[in-house]
Amino acid sequence: VSLSALFVGVGAGLSNGLNIYFQTYFWGMGSSNLAFIVAGTMLGSLLALILAPLVSRIYGKKRACAILMGLALVTSLTPITLRLLGIIPHDMNGSSSLTGILLLDRTLYGAFATAAAILTASMIADVVEESQLATGRRSEGLLLSADNVLQKIAGSVASIIPGFLLLWVGMPEKAKPESLDPSIMTNLALLYLPATAVFALMAIGAIMFYRLDRAGHEANLAKLEEVAALAAVVVETEGGIDGSDLAAPGAKPA
Repeated sequence: VSLSALFVGVGAGLSNGLNIYFQTYFWGMGSSNLAFIVAGTMLGSLLALILAPLVSRIYGKKRACAILMGLALVTSLTPITLRLLGIIPHDMNGSSSLTGILLLDRTLYGAFATAAAILTASMIADVVEESQLATGRRSEGLLLSADNVLQKIAGSVASIIPGFLLLWVGMPEKAKPESLDPSIMTNLALLYLPATAVFALMAIGAIMFYRLDRAGHEANLAKLEEVAALAAVVVETEGGIDGSDLAAPGAKPA
């Protein structure tokens, strides 16, 4: 799960680093239009609070997370792909129609991506109980610290890639949208699309190795309840024994 989050972080960093270039030079968006796009992303994040538990109940966390990641990938790449195919022509730049298309796209992307992130965090939390059954101790801090380290690595890598791609296509400094060679943004899009797809597909592939399903998690919770009940009985009957040191049957000694 953490490895999947690493790939997601790199892909998101790549997208965030290049968004301003696509919005300004590829779509010809002004500051007022950009405000609508940001609002769409925020709205999508709020919708994710409803979407994440709904999809999780239907498909289970792992499959739901993979589906949401796939949908986020499709929505993030669709507008640029349609522009390259000529379906969204250049003369739509700056128009209210284009703003509406991008607003819808950002809203959907925000909903799918945020819902996937919510489920990823939930899946990491579920591992805590499984780890406790194996070791007899809870290790939320260790798991969260490991995830934070991977996120920092993702952020570091993601901060480099956009600059490299801009250098590769020859993006000039302080370029003006009306005078920029259109081929520069076309080449940037042709690099951005496969790079984003690769990181997203690696994230989906990594999440599929997650083996803890709903039944397994519920079984872990039931076993922990049994251990807690046994610890309480031992403390009451013998006294002086710290029930927190009791592990589930078969647990390895720490």
